[in-house]
Amino acid sequence: ASAARSSSARSSASASISVGSNSPSRQRVADLQKELDGTQLHVEATQRRLNSARITAETEEAMARAEAAAERARLEREYEAAKLSAELARTRAAEANLREQQLRNQMTNAFSPARISPAH
Repeated sequence: ASAARSSSARSSASASISVGSNSPSRQRVADLQKELDGTQLHVEATQRRLNSARITAETEEAMARAEAAAERARLEREYEAAKLSAELARTRAAEANLREQQLRNQMTNAFSPARISPAH
């Protein structure tokens, strides 16, 4: 197949040599070359746009991952703060209950019959 192509290329090259410089064949070759050049430029421009779109997508994906990681870290901090706040509330409630119990004990001890001296 490649031998047939090279043979065809040689015969077309020799044919174009024998034809005048203003021939329709030479013009057709020039037109096809311009079309090829335009197509090649289009391919290159499309490749650049594709690369740009890929880079944009990768950048957006990386930014989304970073935002998700930041949000996750924020939520973890919020969760830990809520746990600490709940623990503090439980501790304060336990302290209040303890103070109330101590006050009751003091009241009970203060008014117990053993502490009240008999009236004379």
